[in-house]
Amino acid sequence: MTHKPTTIAIVANTPVLFNQAHNTMLRHLIDGMLHHGLQVQLICPHTQEEDHRYHPGLICVTPSHMMASSKKKLSLSPIAWLADYWSQNPPDAVYISSPSFMGWQVTRLASRLAIQTVTGFFDLTITSHFNCVKHIANHLVLPWFNSKSKYSLVNSIHHARQFQSLRLKRLAILSHGVDSKRFAPCYRSNELRQQWQAGRHDLVFLYTGPLDQAHNAELALRTFRIIKDHFPNKQHKMVCIGSGKQAEHLKHRFPGITYMNHVPASQLPKIYASADILLQPNKQGLLGNNVIEAMASGVVVVGFKRGAVAQHVQNHVSGLSISLNGGWVDEETFIDRVLALCDRPDKIASIKRNARYTALRQDWQYVTQQFIHLLLSPAPYTSKTQIQPSPL
Repeated sequence: MTHKPTTIAIVANTPVLFNQAHNTMLRHLIDGMLHHGLQVQLICPHTQEEDHRYHPGLICVTPSHMMASSKKKLSLSPIAWLADYWSQNPPDAVYISSPSFMGWQVTRLASRLAIQTVTGFFDLTITSHFNCVKHIANHLVLPWFNSKSKYSLVNSIHHARQFQSLRLKRLAILSHGVDSKRFAPCYRSNELRQQWQAGRHDLVFLYTGPLDQAHNAELALRTFRIIKDHFPNKQHKMVCIGSGKQAEHLKHRFPGITYMNHVPASQLPKIYASADILLQPNKQGLLGNNVIEAMASGVVVVGFKRGAVAQHVQNHVSGLSISLNGGWVDEETFIDRVLALCDRPDKIASIKRNARYTALRQDWQYVTQQFIHLLLSPAPYTSKTQIQPSPL
């Protein structure tokens, strides 16, 4: 008798690219599940022909595929075709990557077939100002998906607390992972540091992200200029990777910095490992990959206690996590903390080691195990709002 593999159905709103290096959370989770021997039914708007040959355990199902197959089955609607398909090939769990119309249809079908569903709220934010569309999403759409899901996944404690204000239940935290073999201190390049004109004992500061007011890029550059003035005998350098509305203004105002509009993904590990301190001054609580990738590369992350910084950085142990005073950005404290750190090479070395150790616990292998556990574990019972910590 043939053993039926554990099957997970995933609903994605956008195509998942398998034929190129695509550093998305969903791509890593799918790869991890396939590596663990699970079968994945991928339901998304579009797939390429080679995607169907990507892995024997991957089954790609698109609306066009369902429509074409429906014509052979008495013109069934796509969701009716999926219901017929699941009657023969039922998944053990369904993951809705983000609330959508397709996700709504599949969630209703899964509920009717008594298949457990988990929904991702990763790309969603709660705003304080009134917006009609956001209001409908926050008070109707999200609560509906949450009520039908065993868990609703968020990417940080900060975001979980935001969703608590909507009285959502069964929130589980699943943070973005990192490829700790690809991002590692061993890729530090003296040749690259020489190109930046940084000596062996000089510090290289790094900023990655949009050059705009929302991400507070100016504070990162201003901090570096103050450091240069404070340590005139040092040849500290700064590398700024990104573009945006303020790019030309910032380049003119802060000369002497290496600006790079775009960097190929293949060069990022060497750039991170060759830097020493990542300045992350935005206060929006974003969960960008740059924080955990920098930590895996042995870089000191300095940022405000929101998003990835709040999730991964332990203050003065694996980086500098600066608290916000009622949401107010204390720029002077940010600058003072970085200045004090520059005087402590021993502390920088210690934080670098701890940052690497912290990132190892966030490797994609472990994140995938957490994800599988959340999908396949028994449904929790709770009558009130609850934040589920990441298991394992």
